[in-house]
Amino acid sequence: MTELRDHLANEYVGLTGDITDDVEHAWRALEDETNSMLSHVLNRLRPDFVEGQPYDSALSMCEDMESGVLKVSVDFNTHPIWTPEHNLVFRFVHDAVGHWGLGTTCNPFSFKGELRAYAEQSSHITNEDAKRALHTEVVGQAAYRGTFGVFPKQKLGFIS
Repeated sequence: MTELRDHLANEYVGLTGDITDDVEHAWRALEDETNSMLSHVLNRLRPDFVEGQPYDSALSMCEDMESGVLKVSVDFNTHPIWTPEHNLVFRFVHDAVGHWGLGTTCNPFSFKGELRAYAEQSSHITNEDAKRALHTEVVGQAAYRGTFGVFPKQKLGFIS
């Protein structure tokens, strides 16, 4: 698992971040897919946008979600394509669908947990380009954090 994580982290490092037509198309498709999931998530949870990192573990986050609230950090909320508002929507949907499985699981914040969260969220996405963008957003960033110990600068592009 460490070899895969490090390989993907290095791919993420190598991304140029250029907003090509195929990159923009994929991230816009992911935006659309995320918006499609939002109403379903809002039927179960209320977002609470906060400063700082509200959870020290996925377990504490999942416990909050069981009570109907999900705190979402507004920190580091810039994205090369998405508005700050949509980036927060993505975080909200990713945690609710990917980590919590809308109440069926609790995937940790580890690399392995993010792989599971990616798989869970991806199973609700029909657009293949959106899945490729999700892979970079979730797996690429998690691999980078797991390898280098810090969250990466937001990048766009596709990793394997």
